[in-house]
Amino acid sequence: MSEKTTAGKTAATKKSAAAKKSAAPKAIAAEAGPAAPAVADAAEAAAVTVAEGAVAEASAASVDTVSDTAAVPAEPTRLSVRKTYKLFIGGAFPRSESGRSYQVTSADGVFLANAALASRKDARDAVVKARAAFAGWSGATAYLRGQILYRIAEMLEGRREQFVAEVRAVEALTEAAAAAQVDLAIDRWVWYAGWTDKIGQIRSSASRPAWSRSSRRSARRCSA
Repeated sequence: MSEKTTAGKTAATKKSAAAKKSAAPKAIAAEAGPAAPAVADAAEAAAVTVAEGAVAEASAASVDTVSDTAAVPAEPTRLSVRKTYKLFIGGAFPRSESGRSYQVTSADGVFLANAALASRKDARDAVVKARAAFAGWSGATAYLRGQILYRIAEMLEGRREQFVAEVRAVEALTEAAAAAQVDLAIDRWVWYAGWTDKIGQIRSSASRPAWSRSSRRSARRCSA
């Protein structure tokens, strides 16, 4: 029940009580007969005063209730920020050349995010950037390449909970299965980062750029 309804019922109760009070003196004056007109007038005036006071008090209470209700501001509804996944070309995050995007939904059809819809020109730009960066990546030391790959693993590990939640929502997996996929991806980056400076040690010698390989074979002794 609202405060306005309660205030209205209180005012009605007070008006009814005032009416009863005003009727009681009139009944007493009527029983007294024509010999007491002054008493009847005085009783009627007192009853009117009591009724007016009750109505004024009820009206004031109703106004206070309405003003208190209006003073409380309504809580604003917060809208969630919808993420738009962009492309990754040449170390930058451009939007699609087509200017289009598509919706990424969960296994249940619930909206998750928007993703840029790449065009053929975006694919060509990615190939051009990759070819241009190949010389610099090949010329970098094995240690530096390993550090870059390991840094990717560190970033994945730092946002592991987010990736687990997103994989679980998109593929409808259990939390354990989604966590296993994310952990496998992180471990794969660490594995490749560790091999960058070890392949050269295994396949080549320190004195020449060619690589050598040895294998264990069984040898038999022959006697005449």
